[in-house]
Amino acid sequence: MKSSDLVVIILMYVICAFFTYHTLLLPEQAQTYPLCLLIGLVILNTILLICCLWRLRSTQYANDLSDIFSNFLSKQFFSILLACVLYLILMPIGGFYLTSCIYLAGVLC
Repeated sequence: MKSSDLVVIILMYVICAFFTYHTLLLPEQAQTYPLCLLIGLVILNTILLICCLWRLRSTQYANDLSDIFSNFLSKQFFSILLACVLYLILMPIGGFYLTSCIYLAGVLC
């Protein structure tokens, strides 16, 4: 088992709990589809947890976080993050189609 796997598993359970809470605030007729997706996500995440625990029996726990971020491209990450924020800000102003075209043209260049 790698530490990055454990981080992803815990993060996915937290995200599922957050969205389950907000899904239950919706009207009952609107809860079906999001709950089905969340149940599927929890099942897949649990399968990943079981596989990781199964692999832990044969291998040691490895800390691979330094390896994962060794090739981190900060300029690329922050430019895409800025593009996403601008996309969300410009969506109500320019509309979906115009803003999406500008976003895609900016991200692909």
